Amino acid sequence: MSPRHRMLMVSPAAPWPATTGGLVRIAAVLGQMARHFDVTFVSPRRHDQSVPADATARFICPPIGDAGAARRGLAMVDPRRPLHAAIYARPEIARIVRRELAEHTYDVVYSHFIYGMGYLRGCRVPVVVDQQNVDRVYWQNKAEHSPFPTNVFAAWNTRRTIAYEMRALPDISAYVSVSEEDRERTREYAGGKGRHFWVAANGVDTRRFTPAPGPADVSDVVTLGYLGSMDLQMNVDAVTRFCTSLLPLIRTRLADLDVRLVVIGSKPTAALRAIARTVAGVTLSGTVDDVVPWLQEVDILVSPLRIGAGTKLKVAEAMSCGLPVVGSSLAFAGLPGKSEEHYLLADSDEDFVTSVCRLAVRSEERATMGRAARQLAQEHLEWDAIGDGLAASMRDVLPAPRP
Repeated sequence: MSPRHRMLMVSPAAPWPATTGGLVRIAAVLGQMARHFDVTFVSPRRHDQSVPADATARFICPPIGDAGAARRGLAMVDPRRPLHAAIYARPEIARIVRRELAEHTYDVVYSHFIYGMGYLRGCRVPVVVDQQNVDRVYWQNKAEHSPFPTNVFAAWNTRRTIAYEMRALPDISAYVSVSEEDRERTREYAGGKGRHFWVAANGVDTRRFTPAPGPADVSDVVTLGYLGSMDLQMNVDAVTRFCTSLLPLIRTRLADLDVRLVVIGSKPTAALRAIARTVAGVTLSGTVDDVVPWLQEVDILVSPLRIGAGTKLKVAEAMSCGLPVVGSSLAFAGLPGKSEEHYLLADSDEDFVTSVCRLAVRSEERATMGRAARQLAQEHLEWDAIGDGLAASMRDVLPAPRP
């Protein structure tokens, strides 16, 4: 891939620090594309965020700040744009993108999420959209599993999302999905002559996310862990369900063991803080500088997700740390590996409780599954290999290198 190819990368948020799965992917893809392209990265940033001092890319990240309550309120009732497209639409970024495309020559535009298409209507440069999630699937899933009135809003936002996706379709040259399943879902509605559909899975830095040194201690304490940003509804729903429905059953069956839960993630909601106060043995980490030491204290990661889409980076990070994971189909969507070898798949409450109890009393099986999970991450989820594959796919839309 010629370094003379120039990429304009547009993001709804600056990924420093990368505290959520979405920001981790943005930062990782930026770093990978900078290995293959001359990248100009455009995004808003909060006033307390700093732009990296390194020269991996050219950064245009004006301090705009987060969307306030008023903007979010208006975004909820915007008749033409879905929620996140309305929240992240910033006139300042629109002007920067138009100026860059008018004053500089770019070979490809890379938009993180489809929300960036509001800046790119009629773009004459090939546009690649990194979905992270298939938005219509995410909102359909949320409508199905959320209580009233959230389910009603999610159903309405699904319709707004579908309309927005279809309006953006003519300006998109290629879609990047995180799994084969998401690619096929996208192809179903976006397939057309000359449009490309690629897969670039979510990866993990296996040099950073490492197992605890030395063998695990054998004791009557079993520490379960949950990893995720705790202000996101999909994580709040999963932890609430686990603490109220699954954890009591697990403790009943494991009466001789001290079963604890550590919820590792920033910004826990008031509802989760109330659960931690009333349910014994539940700890909320809150915001931490590094989640790895917390993961290294966990025996089993649990991920009973019901809401969401895409591939769950946090599950991949736990596997890289050598943890056995018990999770739903949604938790493992898009990840390689096999249940019973690299993790335990459990969708029903009974299967979930049984799987956790099984690993809790079988320390050797936990260790074996954790080693297999770690090896899987090293062989299939390294960001460098994912980035090389994505850059190679770009040849489908790039012009010939300039002399």
